[in-house]
Amino acid sequence: MKTHSGIGIGFGINPTCGYYFNEKFALGLRVRVGGDFSKTQNELEYFDEYAVNKTLYNSVNWGIYPLIQYSVFTYKKFSILLNGFTGVGCTHTFLKNTSTVGGDIENKNVRNTISIVVFNVRPTFCFKFNDHLQMEADLHFLNVGYSINILKIEGKEIGREMPNPYDNPYKSNGTYHNFDIGFSSSNILSLSQLTVGVIYKF
Repeated sequence: MKTHSGIGIGFGINPTCGYYFNEKFALGLRVRVGGDFSKTQNELEYFDEYAVNKTLYNSVNWGIYPLIQYSVFTYKKFSILLNGFTGVGCTHTFLKNTSTVGGDIENKNVRNTISIVVFNVRPTFCFKFNDHLQMEADLHFLNVGYSINILKIEGKEIGREMPNPYDNPYKSNGTYHNFDIGFSSSNILSLSQLTVGVIYKF
């Protein structure tokens, strides 16, 4: 027998300001702040004994990204834009797992990820309501980019071994280079791959 339950909530805001030099070209700055919080619980049956596994996940993220925007196609009120940006962001994650198997075993880890976006270019669909107001939709599943992720993990395993308890801290560091190019059809239906915003021109 196996049962699973969970609850989660997330938020994110991406305010952007910039200057339009003309109808085609603009420079700006985007700031990102967000977070995710979730809790899951699994109940497993081992022979005649039940085990309860719980996971708590909390993360906070931020980023600062200078950007450039250029209009490559316009038809009446519709436009296709190319957005290119660079910048740096950070994600701080706290993960906690507990289990009733083996005498209430618990482990924790804290992850800090620094993401350096060397460059990223993606298309944006734009609809112009009037001279001041327009709506833009960023297509995250279509992009070309290169980024560097620096990952630092600090954790601690806490449990119980007969007859003495143990406390085992650990650390792990790593640097990863990511080069993205092309089309990702598996992510089209994911809401996180589409960002819609409203732009007001003063």
